Amino acid sequence: MNESANGQPEEPCVEECAPEEESGPGLFSRAVYSTCYCLSYGVAFPAFFAVRALPEDNPIRAGLRDGLSAAADSSDRARERLGQSATAVREKAEGAYAGVAQRVQEKVEAVQDSLAERRYRRRLGHAAG
Repeated sequence: MNESANGQPEEPCVEECAPEEESGPGLFSRAVYSTCYCLSYGVAFPAFFAVRALPEDNPIRAGLRDGLSAAADSSDRARERLGQSATAVREKAEGAYAGVAQRVQEKVEAVQDSLAERRYRRRLGHAAG
């Protein structure tokens, strides 16, 4: 966060939250980004300002600081668990696909064998007749 000449935090520029003139998917993406940016700034700025505005030994400051730290740790753990879940789902899907692919291959080979056998019998029938 930048500070102005008088030591106070600078307010974000309005252009940071306003989407640029675009069209198509870029406009939607920029609108989503800007909305999320403004929401997160609106939540984070007051929390950080409150923590820094209180005296160092204040229990409110300690509680806010510890709560922010716990939230960061919790989100890291949740992200890790989500990654593990995604990996497990991908591995299961790959295993299921491999099983289906194997069964399809076996069926294709059985049909090919059956067709080859029919052709062979026809040739024998034409040769004998």
